[in-house]
Amino acid sequence: MAKGSIEKRGKNSWRLTVELGTDGQGERDFERKTIRVEDPDLLRAPRRLQNHLDEELVKFKMEVEAGLYIRPEKLTFKAFVEIWIKKFVEVELEEKTQGNYKFHVERRIIPYFGQKHMEKIKTLHITDYLDYLRTPEASIRKNGKPLGSATIVYNYRVLRSIFAKAVEWRVLKDNPMSGVKKPKEDDVKEMEYYEEKEIEDLFIALEEEALEVRILIMLAVTTGMRRGELAGLE
Repeated sequence: MAKGSIEKRGKNSWRLTVELGTDGQGERDFERKTIRVEDPDLLRAPRRLQNHLDEELVKFKMEVEAGLYIRPEKLTFKAFVEIWIKKFVEVELEEKTQGNYKFHVERRIIPYFGQKHMEKIKTLHITDYLDYLRTPEASIRKNGKPLGSATIVYNYRVLRSIFAKAVEWRVLKDNPMSGVKKPKEDDVKEMEYYEEKEIEDLFIALEEEALEVRILIMLAVTTGMRRGELAGLE
């Protein structure tokens, strides 16, 4: 089992060390990370503080022994996003939202930030990315038409989630999204709907369709059920 130690480094910071023995060349193999305690009440209670530090060391040892710990200075954006997808997106989000998040990450966000190290991504880099999304170069359409405001806002939401988890999981101390305002979204267009005569014509046209199609469309029109709700019916 790996050995661990705690060393005070500053007024409210401590360095955790986990020793893994020796490597193939006989040199000591270990991992280290520094943690900070900002709670003044905890700092004034030596026993509670020591218990907190011991708990942090145990969690750090578990990460190292399981091969899950990656030094922040070596953690690229792409590598962290892979962790974020496994630990958050695929665990806590609904299937449709998972697909949307992964689509935007793979299509534009990773190609832009991919190999940057997490701690080197600053607020200005985020704003530059959002500005980039407003240019024709960010479009994947053949006509080069700029992205819609809703797509830009969705990218903002995905980035906000990524960096919020990076702070929560102590990969980053500060959140570079803190100084980034949500992009302005165009006014939502007024919803269009069928008038009574159009619904009547629709039902007449449905008489030539298969029974399953007629049932699904009639239910959608008369109840307002969504596609996923209709698909879940038995």
